[in-house]
Amino acid sequence: MKKIILLICAITALCSCGESSNQNEKKVREVVEEKLKTEMNDWSSYEFVSLEVLDTIKYIDNINYRKKYFKEIIKIKKDSPINSFNSIEKDSLILIGIDSIQNLMGDKVNEDAAYLYKYKFRGKNKLGAVILEEYLIYISPNWEIIQMTNDRKNLYENPGGFPGYVELVKKNM
Repeated sequence: MKKIILLICAITALCSCGESSNQNEKKVREVVEEKLKTEMNDWSSYEFVSLEVLDTIKYIDNINYRKKYFKEIIKIKKDSPINSFNSIEKDSLILIGIDSIQNLMGDKVNEDAAYLYKYKFRGKNKLGAVILEEYLIYISPNWEIIQMTNDRKNLYENPGGFPGYVELVKKNM
């Protein structure tokens, strides 16, 4: 009897995880298809092929990326023969502000900031030939497209920011 109950619990858990994944896939498809409707040459030729989650970006990833960036900029400016003391001071204040934001965020730094998907579809190009397209798409947890590109070289290293970052940079620029 215990084995049957355990088996039922395991099946229920697996099924509920699958439903969440399907819901996310449906939402991503809705958002992307809405954008493609305005950008495709012939929307009526659109055919969905596949969707794959490639990565999940956490706020801490964005924080660490920005910290590394400002540390490198400060080092370059210090090594430069041109006097850029004011600029170094501003960058240092931003770096301190990022640390403060990270501390204030607490456990929220481990929450999702963006998702990277590989999205494949078919559609007609300008010449009328049906081609397979593959896009890399960053989407925020609010289901907004951050970036959509068909060239991996143009893909952001770390998309999005974190709460308070934009305001911090504006204040110190």
